[in-house]
Amino acid sequence: MSRCRFIASLSILLCVAPFLEGVVVNNATDLNNAIIAANAAGDPSIQFGGPINLTTLSVNVLQPLNSDNVLNSVNNTFTIDGLGNSLLGSEMHRGFFARQSTGTVTIQNLTIDGAHAQGGNGGNRRGDGALGAGGGLFLNTGSTVVLDSVSFQPHGVRGKND
Repeated sequence: MSRCRFIASLSILLCVAPFLEGVVVNNATDLNNAIIAANAAGDPSIQFGGPINLTTLSVNVLQPLNSDNVLNSVNNTFTIDGLGNSLLGSEMHRGFFARQSTGTVTIQNLTIDGAHAQGGNGGNRRGDGALGAGGGLFLNTGSTVVLDSVSFQPHGVRGKND
């Protein structure tokens, strides 16, 4: 009889195990490090352990999706699963930025809230500042991002600031 319980327990464990694969992120630094690892063909799944506020990020922006540290394109496929949580930009930080790639990034079960993209400052001439684009998600030409159950709450973009 105990053997049957063991087999039944093992079956349940095997059914649950696929949901536990990947890395769980609990803050902006964890998320940034997980993106860097996924870009380098690390874990195929990044899962939110709760809401993530980008104001705690030690760098100004998240590492771009499918990009190495010098922003060359890489071609990896991975998933970011919010598990019903939010990525909070607090009107100060861009959400995700996807590089040109043959890999596919899936973002699912996530609310991207209050993300903001600010263009660069120009000189003294009109039109010489950088474009502010992609508050919640910026897709570079040739990038592939699949969105499944993702919502975007108020976002902002602003061009140069002169």
